Amino acid sequence: MAPVSGPVSGAAVYVALAGDLGLPLVTLDREQRRRADGVVEVESVE
Repeated sequence: MAPVSGPVSGAAVYVALAGDLGLPLVTLDREQRRRADGVVEVESVE
């Protein structure tokens, strides 16, 4: 991979690493977090 700099590149690298490792993403934008929270709520209700 070519060396990159900037918050966007850092976030992309983090997402790629987290995805490869199967870790939950901490740095999600609000829309994705809301969807994740909705899924958790539905699972809790069930």
